[in-house]
Amino acid sequence: MTKKIGSPKSRRAISAATKRLLKLTKGMTHAEAADRLSLGINDVCNLRQGNSRLSVPMLLKMVRIGRYDPASVLVGPELKHMSADKSVRGAQQRLINARIARLARLRSGEETARLTGLSVTGAFGLRYRPDANVTLYTVMGFWHAGHDFDAMIFGG
Repeated sequence: MTKKIGSPKSRRAISAATKRLLKLTKGMTHAEAADRLSLGINDVCNLRQGNSRLSVPMLLKMVRIGRYDPASVLVGPELKHMSADKSVRGAQQRLINARIARLARLRSGEETARLTGLSVTGAFGLRYRPDANVTLYTVMGFWHAGHDFDAMIFGG
């Protein structure tokens, strides 16, 4: 039997965030919802059809284009915009990958796995595979382990 991706806590949080976004755009066309959330129309279609849940690429579109605060998107209770002077240059997949890999190297693989809810293999993979793309379940796992959203998403 294989382990499901992420911890149960992370899966619940991402499911809740996805439901919050869908509730916010209820009654809108796909194009209107995409414009409201700063996502692509295909992203909205996939969310509504249940083909996907909120992901890092979607979150990055919302942060970089719509200037939504990542914490408000992921944990709610409502969407909030960031201030106009907040830089979003650090919100890039490759930079988030590097930051999470750095955090994974702070502790042993077993301890990282226990704290984040990742599998031991996944925790070690973060440490030794710098080109691996981090999922939103991983980001949420590190947040549940006590790390800051802003530090993981924007850096600094």
